[in-house]
Amino acid sequence: MRAAVVVMVVVMVGAVVMAGCRCGPEPEPEPDPGAGTGTGTGTGSGSAPTDASTAAFAALDGLARIRPRWTVTLDALPVPAIDVHGPLIVEGMAIVAGSAIGVVGVELGKGEVSWRRAAGTRVGVAVVAGKVVAAGDCTIPIDGDDVIGCYEVLDARRPAVYGYGSIVSEAALGAGPTRLAVEGDALHLGREDAWVRWQLGDPPRGEVRAQPVDRRQVPPTAGEPRLTVGEGDAQVDAWIVDDVLELRHHRPDVMSSRSAVKDIAGSPGALHLLVDGRVRAFRLVAGEAALQPVLMDVAAIDWTDLGAKVPGIDLLAAAQSERGYAIAVRLDASLQHDYVARFAADGTPVWVYPLPPPPGGGRALPVGLAWTADDAVVVFHDGTTLAYLP
Repeated sequence: MRAAVVVMVVVMVGAVVMAGCRCGPEPEPEPDPGAGTGTGTGTGSGSAPTDASTAAFAALDGLARIRPRWTVTLDALPVPAIDVHGPLIVEGMAIVAGSAIGVVGVELGKGEVSWRRAAGTRVGVAVVAGKVVAAGDCTIPIDGDDVIGCYEVLDARRPAVYGYGSIVSEAALGAGPTRLAVEGDALHLGREDAWVRWQLGDPPRGEVRAQPVDRRQVPPTAGEPRLTVGEGDAQVDAWIVDDVLELRHHRPDVMSSRSAVKDIAGSPGALHLLVDGRVRAFRLVAGEAALQPVLMDVAAIDWTDLGAKVPGIDLLAAAQSERGYAIAVRLDASLQHDYVARFAADGTPVWVYPLPPPPGGGRALPVGLAWTADDAVVVFHDGTTLAYLP
C-alpha cells in the first residue's frame, strides 16, 4: 500500500529556531524505553559464539579470533523491521536507525548510548560533511494530503532537537526500504524506484517542497556499490546489480559503451576506489563456497587476486579504506553462521569475529559495517546489536 505513508527526515546540523509551517508542534522526546545494554569497554570483553556454534566455524581455524571492545544491544519495539540502516560514523559516534529502534547515537569511546529519538516504522539514515540525515515516519499528526514526510534536526552527540518541518510533494513514494542520498545541500529520498528531491534550507527548518526525480539522477546512497572512475573520455561508470558488475564506458572509440562482469558481489560497501585508480571488489568463486578479494582495472576489464580466498557463500557487507578492509560473510545456507573478517591492504588476514547466533530461526536482517578513524570496525547486526571490533 502506498497511501497514507508518511516519512520523517532527521538532519544533524547547527541549532535553528522553529518557523511557522505545516509541521505541528515540535515532537517531544519519548520516555527512554531502555536505551540499551552494553558490555565491555576494552579489548577482550564482549560476546563470542556459543560452544554449539563453534564447530560450524571450523573453516575459520588458523585465523586470529577476537572479541569486541564493547557491545551494545538496543531494546526494540515489536514491529516489523522494514528499515534497518547503519552504522554510520560521525564525530566519534556510531549512528544506527531502524523501524524497531528509532534513531540512535552510540559513543564509540565509551560504548554507551548518548541519545535516542523515536521514529515510526519507516526510517533511513545518511551522513554528509559531518551531518547525519535519517528518514522515517512522522511522529506527530500533520495535516495535508501532499505531506509525504517530515524532517527533524538533531545534534550528533547529545539529545538536542534543533528543528522540525514537513516535506510536501505531488509524487508518491514506493513501498520498499527507505533510502536517502545527499548531493551538496540537496537531499534525495526514495523507496523502490520512486524518488523525490529537495533543497535543505539554511538553517534547515519549516516546510520544504520536494520534486520527483529520475532514479538515474540520484547520487549513490551510503554504501551503495556504485562509483565512477576517471574523467572525460576515460570515465567509466561502475555499479553492481544482482552480483553482476555493469560498466558504462565514455571512450568514443570503443565498439560498445556497455560491458558486464558476472559473479561480483554487490552488497553495501562492495566497491571501493583506491588512490591509484584501481577498484577493490569481491568475486564469488564459481563452484566453491568462497569469496576472492580482487583489484580491478575497470577500464580494461581486468583484475588480479588480492590475497587468498575466504570461506563463505555470500558477501553481506563491506567497509573499506586505503589501509585495509573488512567484510561480513555468510558462511553457509543455515542463516546461523556469519562472520566479520578484517584484512590489511595487501589482503593479509588480521582478525576474524564470528557473529553471535541470531535470534529466531536465522539472520534475516541486514548486517552493516563501518570503518573508523582508528582502523577499527563497527558491526550492526540483527537490527539491535552494535559491536566495536579491534
